[in-house]
Amino acid sequence: MVWCVRYFVSIRDFRGIAEGEIELSRVNIILEPNNSGKSTILEALFLAPNPLRSTPYATIDARGVLRRLRAVDVLQVLHGTLWSEGYAFLLRDYREHRCEIRVRATEEVSLLFLSEKEWIDVVISSAGRYIFMASLGKYSNNVTDGTPKTNLCRPLNPVLPGSLGISNLTYVNEAIGDSLYFHPSLTTYAWNYFASAWAEVVGPGTTRLVAKSSARSSVRTTLTCSWSHSAAQDQRSTST
Repeated sequence: MVWCVRYFVSIRDFRGIAEGEIELSRVNIILEPNNSGKSTILEALFLAPNPLRSTPYATIDARGVLRRLRAVDVLQVLHGTLWSEGYAFLLRDYREHRCEIRVRATEEVSLLFLSEKEWIDVVISSAGRYIFMASLGKYSNNVTDGTPKTNLCRPLNPVLPGSLGISNLTYVNEAIGDSLYFHPSLTTYAWNYFASAWAEVVGPGTTRLVAKSSARSSVRTTLTCSWSHSAAQDQRSTST
């Protein structure tokens, strides 16, 4: 996240929160009973920059094909039930028509989930304009872009990411900055990503350092073995 002195997060009809606002600063500790909305606040912050962006989590199918998870897919992994599909879990009680996550810091940014029939349109409001990011299947895993699927979205007259020269897979709202959500259940998905993109993650500089360190260790091992071999020969000669 891009941190300022303080900022406010407002949530309406997102997951288990009907309506609420919390003020956050540089470092925050949230202590509340179970099922009080702590995780929902963190999930809202995770989605706010752009729920369609790629994350450092991935799945690997039976053929060994890697698939990077979008931010919204990360939450689907956590909240999906047996044989369930779709993104209705984003809506409070699975049936609200308009969910909003609003962050106020240096400027105000809103993330909207607009639901109608079988679809949920995802819109980001920033700097006085609306950006249509994609449509999510309410009861399916379909994700489509191009044009909004709901009548709730069309009156906003949103622009498409391509018209702004951005991609819904990489766009991060600058007023908020990127964020990462971690949960113990995501460990395997994080490892899938790191294992498949190790060179990209550590960079060529780190790879060279690891190789150099390994080479030094190999030389030390060789010298130690040679010394031990010579010492053993000297000991046998002395005994003779």
